[in-house]
Parts: sequence; structure tokens; C-alpha cells
Amino acid sequence: MAVGAVMNQDVKGLIGAAFMTRPICDVFQLELRSTIGAGNFEEFGDVRTPQGFDSVFSWSPLQNINPKKQYPAVLLLPGSADETVPPSSSYKMLAQLQHDHPTNNLPLLLYVVPEAGHTSRTLTESVYMFCVMEESLGITWRKAQS
Repeated sequence: MAVGAVMNQDVKGLIGAAFMTRPICDVFQLELRSTIGAGNFEEFGDVRTPQGFDSVFSWSPLQNINPKKQYPAVLLLPGSADETVPPSSSYKMLAQLQHDHPTNNLPLLLYVVPEAGHTSRTLTESVYMFCVMEESLGITWRKAQS
């Protein structure tokens, strides 16, 4: 959630790449349609109340995508077996980013990690993260001089 909120609020060029691993992109969906959502009311605000709704709406990543700015490279990494944060949150985030930014300068990508739960990390997703980072930040590898 923090990466999504910062990505939406950053000044142009401050962030070169954003990696959202098992992200909660739609706080409203999490709180209203999941079994763990009610446990977040105290921390994030209860979206069923006017004050909680306004608080969450002010920073929730999906609801604050800015259609007027260029986004950094984005790689969403939901787990296909994540029972804590449904992968649909990432699908909605990517769909909205791609809809609002069809000509974004940097890639807006999603990799659904097969059979991954909420906390697991695979070598494959780490490699994808490094590839996106290398490409979006213009990193080139040089041969070590001996």
C-alpha cells in the first residue's frame, strides 16, 4: 500500500521503478469484501463511516491513480494462492494504470507468481524485478577490469 500511495504522489522523476509485492491496491475491496478487512479498521480507518471513508480515499492506491502524470516502471507481483490479499486487487490496479496511461514512457506490468502465498518470494520474481529495474533505470553492465 505504501509503495502505491508514494507512487501516486511522487514528483516527476523521483521514483524510477515501483515494485508492489502482494499489494493491497484497493483498500475498499480489502475492508469490505475480505475476511481480514475488519481487522484493519483501527489502523486505516473504517470505510463504512464518513471519516474513515475520506481518510482511506485520500491515499488508497487504486483510487488515487493520477491520469495526468507519467508513472515510473511498475511491476505488480500478486501471488496466485494468496488468501490474505486477493490477486484481483493487482488486476484492477494494472488495468486502471494501463487504461489511464496508454502511452506511459515506462512499462506497467504484472506477474502473477504461481502457487505463491502472501509472504513467499521466488527467485523468478526477484529476477523479473531486477530486469525491470535495469531496463527502466538504464543500468548497463560492464565487464570487470582485471
